[in-house]
Amino acid sequence: QDAGRTWKQEAIKVRPNLMGHGSSEKKNLGAGAMQPGITLLFGKHKGRLLMPVRWIPSNSLPWRPSIYNTAIYSDDRGKTWQTTMPFPVLGTGEAALAEISDGRILYSSREHMSRGNRFFAWSHDGGARWLNFWRSRILPDGARGTSYGCMGGLIRLPVKDRDILLYPNLDTDKGVMPPIEEAGASRGQGRERITVWASFDGGSTWPVRRLVFDGPSAYSCLGVG
Repeated sequence: QDAGRTWKQEAIKVRPNLMGHGSSEKKNLGAGAMQPGITLLFGKHKGRLLMPVRWIPSNSLPWRPSIYNTAIYSDDRGKTWQTTMPFPVLGTGEAALAEISDGRILYSSREHMSRGNRFFAWSHDGGARWLNFWRSRILPDGARGTSYGCMGGLIRLPVKDRDILLYPNLDTDKGVMPPIEEAGASRGQGRERITVWASFDGGSTWPVRRLVFDGPSAYSCLGVG
């Protein structure tokens, strides 16, 4: 309540989605290695707290195809959180969110089951549902050439009347595919060349990229003042 000078622990409640995932009894929502949440600034859900999480009963290899990204939101300043519907691709984890000035929310999702670029989807209802997913033609999900993605950030710059987004991830073709019997397993080879891409139209195109570090690098997170 005083801009971070003092802190007090507060009990919270998390409500499950329609499948029962996220109930306090199952304790199977994970926010580890995820990006920070956001506060919605536009539309009828202005003021809502929205945070990426994933349904992860176990991180062991047999569970990898069933884990999925989702989110939780709060309309009472963080006391109660509702688990949203799943991101519509299984085998996903470690996500990031950005709100566009028309109220839509862009969901950026890592995955670890198929080779290819980053997955995205939109929400038109304040984050309750994630729809119309697609795979980016431009933005990589970790080292190209592997099925195992890499956690990357997403942020909207606070520029009035503009939807400028930044996305950091690796810009390298040194990915290595795991053996088929280890699909979903971690393969960290080739994690290097952390780079930032910029979009000036709310994520439709990404015309600019800038290398940050030409060497070993992996997880990334952005902040803006």
